Amino acid sequence: MAKSREKIQQLGFWDAEVSKPDHDSVCMWAYENADRIFKIVFPELFDQPWKKNEISLPYDYPGHVVQGVNELANNFVENTPRPNPRVCKRTLEYVLASHSGYQGKMERIVGYADLLIETELPHISPNYKFDKERREDVFDGFELAWSRGSDAPRILVEAKSAMPTVGELMRQIQLYRTAFHGKFVVVSPDDKYEGVLSEQEVAFIQYTP
Repeated sequence: MAKSREKIQQLGFWDAEVSKPDHDSVCMWAYENADRIFKIVFPELFDQPWKKNEISLPYDYPGHVVQGVNELANNFVENTPRPNPRVCKRTLEYVLASHSGYQGKMERIVGYADLLIETELPHISPNYKFDKERREDVFDGFELAWSRGSDAPRILVEAKSAMPTVGELMRQIQLYRTAFHGKFVVVSPDDKYEGVLSEQEVAFIQYTP
């Protein structure tokens, strides 16, 4: 009978780094510094004013904005500074699976990412309250809300206590790209591949104990 590690190798990519004690140090550093990683990788999302597409306006019927709502929205923007986006979830040993076949029902595990960082973005949303006389929800100003939609970045982190060959590293990342569409980050004390990774659209962050 095949050992558990051999089974994983048959299913997808087995990262020999996982069994090394130093790997845990790098991985947990990334876990604890997820907010810092997010800001380094997506600096353009931080310390910004509200953008037009971050404001949702209410409509009283299709295609017609509620009367006077633009002034209310402007007042809300002036009195509510845009908060920075934030990390909402961190998952260690995230399972990466590719799907094929009819309606993507065939699943194949391609590997286990060290860390998945999921984020959420601020937006201004209409607030509603129930009107007993009209017996329906009516617009009642704006409120700050958070979105985990498709615009919110997802970051996959690979922790390396010691760099493998560049071929091994990129083979792993390219395989993971078949199952994950987001930003890839390598965290390691060794920065020898930083330039190459940048050319391959992979961010590098140096780990310093």
